[in-house]
Amino acid sequence: MKDIVLGVIPARLGSTRLKRKMLADIGGKPLVWHTWKQALKAKSVDHVVIATDSKEIRDALLPYGADVIMTPKNIKTGSDRVAEAVKRFKKFKPTMVLNIQGDEPLVPPRAIDMVVTLLRKNKLNVMSTVAAPIKEAHELNDPNIVKVALKGDGNALYFSRSCIPFKREKTATPIYKHFGLYGYRTNFLSAYAQLKRTPLELTENLEQLRALENGYDIVVGIGNFEHVEVNTQEELESARRLIRQNKK
Repeated sequence: MKDIVLGVIPARLGSTRLKRKMLADIGGKPLVWHTWKQALKAKSVDHVVIATDSKEIRDALLPYGADVIMTPKNIKTGSDRVAEAVKRFKKFKPTMVLNIQGDEPLVPPRAIDMVVTLLRKNKLNVMSTVAAPIKEAHELNDPNIVKVALKGDGNALYFSRSCIPFKREKTATPIYKHFGLYGYRTNFLSAYAQLKRTPLELTENLEQLRALENGYDIVVGIGNFEHVEVNTQEELESARRLIRQNKK
């Protein structure tokens, strides 16, 4: 049976590090509009919706033809908001669901496709994500750049805002930065949303640790992807500059 893939972009207005970033202007359109347009380019996704707690975000996106689902304000994480949106989505029943972070206006469509491919190839996995080798030294200790250490089978060992592994000895072990992209089998996503938030999840503020702490594997694909997540004014200016350059 062919997988039916629903992409969901969680978009919360009340961000803490950069106020109202989802509606930040980039080239005359809201930041999250750019994320939505990038997600639509992915070949493996059948439909994309935006899950928000904000009527402002909804009203800003509806004129562009975006499919927007309203979700409660008290939802704590993007994955939980995605799970709530899937419950409210009525157009079809997906077999796979993607969580595409709203604050990545340059998310590579091929990274989205890799997340889907990983679940299709790894039938025993219920969750997938992607990462890329860190090339810039300043990213190693940036807490906004999440790192992932891998097991030998390609599954995640741990995610952290700290630099992992710490290189006490000089080795060729690469350090990977994690992208805010997740694929879930739909029945697992429903189960995940019923789990209590876990100690490591709360400590690092990383929702994927809830899956690891409950014994679920997350398969990780490695690609040479560019990471442009917007958490600060400087990152917003960088995204504006890159999008202007891409239009030339």
